[in-house]
Amino acid sequence: MSVIVMEPMELNLLLSAATDAGIIAQCDGEDGTPIRVTIETAERFGRMILAENIRSHTVVYRSSVFRNEAGIRQRLDDYRFSYVGGVKPEGFARLADFADYQCSDSNAYELSLTYEFFLAAFTWLAGLGICTKTRSVQVLPRGIAHPENVTAFLDPARIGANPQPQAE
Repeated sequence: MSVIVMEPMELNLLLSAATDAGIIAQCDGEDGTPIRVTIETAERFGRMILAENIRSHTVVYRSSVFRNEAGIRQRLDDYRFSYVGGVKPEGFARLADFADYQCSDSNAYELSLTYEFFLAAFTWLAGLGICTKTRSVQVLPRGIAHPENVTAFLDPARIGANPQPQAE
């Protein structure tokens, strides 16, 4: 088992795709009502996923630098969402598998809102016939956020495009 703490670009790609897909899920700090992932809400979702990822990292590596609450808070406070237009649905599937895997070792993960977020993403992707939790982390390079790797997830025709409008 190997868990890495996700980079901001990995979260940005994941949440940009979730924005375009119109994923609806609960988010930390909400009243329990599911909300749509949008440019305005993506940062909150990103911090929720990152917090679960750090919890998972701490479970696997007992000596994690993130055992310090101040270090965790700083990493969460430092995250800023930046929309990346043009993430392909296949890229979304690989990113969701990767991120779900990186979060899955925290205690009671299956009861978390992060798990619910990924279930919503996998359900949307399954509707396209693309993904069913394949744990594709096995084929993703560690430097997923490296510029040469990022372009593999993007549709050249949509790079930099605004989010896709979603029907209510």
